[in-house]
Amino acid sequence: MRGTSSEEGALVLDIDMLLTPAGRSSSGGRSRSAELWGNTEYTLNADTGKMGLWPGGFFKFAAISVSEAASWATAAGSCR
Repeated sequence: MRGTSSEEGALVLDIDMLLTPAGRSSSGGRSRSAELWGNTEYTLNADTGKMGLWPGGFFKFAAISVSEAASWATAAGSCR
Protein backbone atom coordinates (compact mmCIF):
# COMPACT_ATOMS: atom_id res chain seq x y z
CA MET A 1 0.00 0.00 0.00
CA ARG A 2 1.38 3.41 -0.88
CA GLY A 3 -0.10 6.84 -0.33
CA THR A 4 1.24 10.25 -1.41
CA SER A 5 0.34 13.85 -0.64
CA SER A 6 -0.86 16.46 -3.13
CA GLU A 7 2.75 17.37 -3.96
CA GLU A 8 3.94 14.21 -5.72
CA GLY A 9 6.34 12.40 -3.42
CA ALA A 10 6.39 14.98 -0.61
CA LEU A 11 4.87 12.47 1.84
CA VAL A 12 5.06 8.76 1.08
CA LEU A 13 3.48 6.14 3.34
CA ASP A 14 4.53 2.51 2.74
CA ILE A 15 2.88 -0.41 4.53
CA ASP A 16 4.35 -3.86 3.93
CA MET A 17 2.88 -7.05 5.39
CA LEU A 18 4.39 -10.53 5.41
CA LEU A 19 2.26 -13.50 6.49
CA THR A 20 4.00 -16.81 7.20
CA PRO A 21 1.94 -20.01 7.50
CA ALA A 22 2.76 -22.26 10.44
CA GLY A 23 0.83 -25.54 10.58
CA ARG A 24 1.01 -28.28 13.17
CA SER A 25 -0.72 -31.56 13.86
CA SER A 26 -0.68 -33.35 17.18
CA SER A 27 -3.62 -35.71 16.65
CA GLY A 28 -2.12 -38.14 14.14
CA GLY A 29 -3.49 -36.20 11.16
CA ARG A 30 -7.19 -36.47 12.17
CA SER A 31 -7.58 -32.75 12.71
CA ARG A 32 -5.80 -29.95 10.96
CA SER A 33 -4.96 -26.49 12.12
CA ALA A 34 -3.15 -23.66 10.44
CA GLU A 35 -1.86 -20.41 11.87
CA LEU A 36 -0.56 -17.31 10.16
CA TRP A 37 2.12 -15.24 11.83
CA GLY A 38 2.30 -11.65 10.63
CA ASN A 39 4.97 -8.99 10.38
CA THR A 40 3.95 -5.48 9.30
CA GLU A 41 6.34 -2.62 8.58
CA TYR A 42 5.20 1.01 8.34
CA THR A 43 7.39 3.72 6.81
CA LEU A 44 6.59 7.43 6.37
CA ASN A 45 9.02 9.45 4.26
CA ALA A 46 8.78 13.26 4.28
CA ASP A 47 10.74 15.38 1.77
CA THR A 48 10.86 18.94 3.14
CA GLY A 49 11.95 20.39 -0.21
CA LYS A 50 8.87 19.02 -1.98
CA MET A 51 6.71 20.15 0.93
CA GLY A 52 7.94 23.72 0.44
CA LEU A 53 9.67 23.99 3.84
CA TRP A 54 13.43 23.94 3.12
CA PRO A 55 15.52 22.27 0.41
CA GLY A 56 17.53 19.15 1.17
CA GLY A 57 15.60 18.05 4.27
CA PHE A 58 14.30 14.53 4.66
CA PHE A 59 12.59 12.71 7.53
CA LYS A 60 11.99 8.97 7.74
CA PHE A 61 9.73 7.43 10.39
CA ALA A 62 9.45 3.65 10.74
CA ALA A 63 7.56 1.18 12.91
CA ILE A 64 7.20 -2.61 13.01
CA SER A 65 4.44 -4.76 14.47
CA VAL A 66 4.57 -8.55 14.90
CA SER A 67 1.56 -10.68 15.77
CA GLU A 68 -0.34 -13.90 15.22
CA ALA A 69 -2.75 -12.81 12.50
CA ALA A 70 -5.28 -15.66 12.49
CA SER A 71 -5.83 -19.26 13.45
CA TRP A 72 -8.04 -21.79 11.68
CA ALA A 73 -8.92 -25.35 12.71
CA THR A 74 -10.77 -27.85 10.55
CA ALA A 75 -12.13 -31.15 11.83
CA ALA A 76 -11.26 -34.24 9.75
CA GLY A 77 -14.95 -35.11 9.31
CA SER A 78 -15.71 -31.93 7.37
CA CYS A 79 -12.86 -32.13 4.85
CA ARG A 80 -13.00 -35.70 3.47
